[in-house]
Amino acid sequence: MNELEPLVNIPDKVYKYIVEGENALITLTVDNIDVFHNADGNIDCPLETVLRKITLL
Repeated sequence: MNELEPLVNIPDKVYKYIVEGENALITLTVDNIDVFHNADGNIDCPLETVLRKITLL
């Protein structure tokens, strides 16, 4: 099985989740360390990982 290189070493890439509702647009920035290649070779980042890092005021 081939090991895929982590995406951490690509500083010019910025990943975000954008959640659009009827009355709001929420942008969640994704830390590069949380982005990886999945088994299919696609870029992936679990939404749960991003949501756990949010601090509510």
